Amino acid sequence: MDDRPVLISTNTLPASLLQAAAQKGVLLKNLPFIETNPIEDIETISEIDAALRLVCTVIFTSQEAIHAVAAQMDDIIPDWRIYCTAPATAMLAAKQFGQERIVGTATDGASLAACIIEQEEPDEIFFFCGRKHRPELPALLTSAGFDLNLIKVYDTQPISPVVSGNYAGVLFFSPSAVNSFFASNQLAAHSIAFAIGDTTATAIRKHSRNRVVLADLPDKELLLNQALEILTT
Repeated sequence: MDDRPVLISTNTLPASLLQAAAQKGVLLKNLPFIETNPIEDIETISEIDAALRLVCTVIFTSQEAIHAVAAQMDDIIPDWRIYCTAPATAMLAAKQFGQERIVGTATDGASLAACIIEQEEPDEIFFFCGRKHRPELPALLTSAGFDLNLIKVYDTQPISPVVSGNYAGVLFFSPSAVNSFFASNQLAAHSIAFAIGDTTATAIRKHSRNRVVLADLPDKELLLNQALEILTT
């Protein structure tokens, strides 16, 4: 009988992290609650292609947006000034577009907007985002006089599998995943909810009174490490 504590991830984590959990005596199970797909209609592809050919300032707040844009790059190396959330999105942006293109980072959208307002004169700026996105960054930049051009490059759909068995904790990486989880499940009384950021933690508390542990930084691997430390001590 496998008596290891079970940790459920509501997003798919790579095999390397599943192995890292196993090495610490925790059974980590991927059970995604959202599905993310690039938007590939002619209008969106045309918008991405046009932006790729401009000398401009752009924003990324998700890795999914970077993947969607990179899929349309071909051999184009965009001449962009890039602002992005950190650490995970910033690392992917540096890998995809070059570290020298990254001119500002912050841990969340509102803080990133403040960074942009401090460093940039109000002008046109492109925000590659999902069809559903947090309102704070667009609202702050628009209020500061920026001509914000939103290019919605991916879509997120909820999926709601039923969780069975005994589990010690659940990793949540977005409010969307939280809402999808609680559409068909409740946390077991002893289970701990691990949240990637403040908005995710707030969403959990709307559905549950269970203990919520907030990541020190909005990074999947760091959140997992925090969970492993708590579950094994």
